[in-house]
Amino acid sequence: MYQNRGEHAEALKYFKRAKKIDPRYCEIDADLGYHFFHLNDLGRAVKYFRKSLQCIYTADKALTNLKV
Repeated sequence: MYQNRGEHAEALKYFKRAKKIDPRYCEIDADLGYHFFHLNDLGRAVKYFRKSLQCIYTADKALTNLKV
């Protein structure tokens, strides 16, 4: 919901909570990177995009985001 409205800081709260509940759920890393990118926190964005490269479900998306 927050993600669709561009409320990146609010969306991050929920993605972080989800990551704490299940740290192995790798798809969240791409979402975290996306929101950090839109909040101009490029260091964290790159960190999570790189982590999402390890995830079979998000590796393509992560490569695209890292090229930006």
